Amino acid sequence: MATEYIYWAMTSVLGAQENRADAIQQEWKLNTEAKVRQTGTAIYQLLTDPQYVFPTVLPDGTYREVGDEGNAAQQQTGEHQQCISVQFRMVKRSRPLRQTQ
Repeated sequence: MATEYIYWAMTSVLGAQENRADAIQQEWKLNTEAKVRQTGTAIYQLLTDPQYVFPTVLPDGTYREVGDEGNAAQQQTGEHQQCISVQFRMVKRSRPLRQTQ
């Protein structure tokens, strides 16, 4: 459930659901960035906080292989390939997790 929630919120924030309100209304009501920002304030803050490095643009389906030659070409032309990563932080729990036997 958490993954689906993040998916819907992220794709709405990035604009992928903007014109799909009728098609997705049974699953998701916050189809625009404004609706997520106003209604889902906690998820909006998480997804837009730069320390977590969530994507900031939708993929457009244009990809290229970058090998040694590509890296050299990028250095010469000044192009940079944006990498997307997610950082996880260890959080100290106030109480230990229950262990199952």
